[in-house]
Amino acid sequence: MAGWLDFTTGPDGSAQSSATHQWPFNQQNPPQSLIVHAEATQTAAGHAGMAGARLACVNLP
Repeated sequence: MAGWLDFTTGPDGSAQSSATHQWPFNQQNPPQSLIVHAEATQTAAGHAGMAGARLACVNLP
């Protein structure tokens, strides 16, 4: 399962954002990474989920 949380950084590169969800992560198949993309997530038909190049990827425990 994927989820999107778009944010924009300030001139110094800092940003702050948060999100909550009402469903538990699937304990059988929990999320394994957090990926930061270069652009805001597109939602238009045929382009949904596209967000540009990957800038960072963090492995989750």
